[in-house]
Amino acid sequence: MSFNKLHGLFAAHKPAGITCSQLIGTLKTSLLKDLNASQKLYLPTFVEVKQFGKEAPNDGKETSNENQLWKVEEKKDLRFHPLVAGPYFNRLNVQVVSGGLDKKSSGVLVLSIGRASQYIPAYQNALLPRQYHVNMQLGYATSDYDAEGKVIVKSTYRHISREKFDRVVTGLTKTSRRYNSNYSGLDMQSQEAYDIAVSGKLESVTLFNQPTILTAKCLHFNPPYVSLEMECLNEDNDFIRDTINSLGIKLKSSAVTSRINRTKDGPFTMEHSILRKHWTLANIAQCIKDSKEMVKPFIKRKDMFLDELADEQVKGQPDVQIQ
Repeated sequence: MSFNKLHGLFAAHKPAGITCSQLIGTLKTSLLKDLNASQKLYLPTFVEVKQFGKEAPNDGKETSNENQLWKVEEKKDLRFHPLVAGPYFNRLNVQVVSGGLDKKSSGVLVLSIGRASQYIPAYQNALLPRQYHVNMQLGYATSDYDAEGKVIVKSTYRHISREKFDRVVTGLTKTSRRYNSNYSGLDMQSQEAYDIAVSGKLESVTLFNQPTILTAKCLHFNPPYVSLEMECLNEDNDFIRDTINSLGIKLKSSAVTSRINRTKDGPFTMEHSILRKHWTLANIAQCIKDSKEMVKPFIKRKDMFLDELADEQVKGQPDVQIQ
């Protein structure tokens, strides 16, 4: 793969403690460093013509150049040397495709590079679910619903059993779907709702642009420490923390979120996201190549597909080969 074909979507693992902007900055620095290191030094040449020997004295009379010798040399133009003009590659277009991860959270972060940013709206409008593993702690509540916030409430949790916890967690999905159905203004008992359901478009009507919990289940229960697996749409980390706080209230106790880790974003899973130590040009180029078939059903456009975008050549850019 060459630099001219370095366009596509891929997933990176975002560690906790950094923002998405900081991740993109680190990623760009690593890619630009590899690009400039792989670029073979090419300098344009120019022809220099100069007189061989001393110039004849000018006495006001016309002299003939027939007997004069000229030296013609082809030299490299050092004005374009990286030590003079700077590195050839100095910018890259890397954008977040599917956000929702703040500084405290971690997990799969889908990014676009190059001209593949034009597929961001199509990917976002595909209503792809995202899966999270959420660690929570029972017994107290904070001002921002996060474990590191200021404690405002303390409560008991000894009365919470696994059966009761599972029952309340199951109710989260029903409550979320009922709220979104009411918000959409669609009467679920009407003929219109029936026709939309038959056509298979009910989910896109009732869940569009509203945070929704599709599934939720308990992975580990050892009070006060509990872990959940949640599959959501249109959510962000504030919505998840607010949900955990509401869950604690429904359990007649209180709860805070201690960790949020995204394990899946549409077709991308933890296996597809590359770690910080693997943010190199060769690895990212391979990830883009491997992800083409995964994202193709979700980013189709009438005028261009991802394969055609990758096969296009960018005028004015060197064809740097990526090993």
